Amino acid sequence: MTVKIVTDGSSDIPKEIAEELDITVVPLTVVFGDEAYLDGVDITADQFYTRIVDTKVWPTTASPSIGQFAEVYNKLAEETDEIVAVLLST
Repeated sequence: MTVKIVTDGSSDIPKEIAEELDITVVPLTVVFGDEAYLDGVDITADQFYTRIVDTKVWPTTASPSIGQFAEVYNKLAEETDEIVAVLLST
C-alpha cells in the first residue's frame, strides 16, 4: 500500500502540485464578517485578494475542525493503512 499524505491549507501547496503528488489538503476556513468560506474550495486566492481590496472587513482564518480531519482520515483509511499528516501547530 502507498502512504497517503495529509496537510492543512496553511501549507499553501498549489492545487496542481497537491494533485500531482496525491496530497490531501484540508482547507482552512476564511471568515469575512459573518461569511465563511473554505479556502481553495469556496473562495480562490484571486477572490480573496479582491475581497480584501474591496471591503473594509478584515478576514480571519480558522483551522480545520477535528471532524474535517476525521472525515479525511476515514476516507483515506479505506485506501491505505499508512497516513502521514504534516500540519501547522496551533
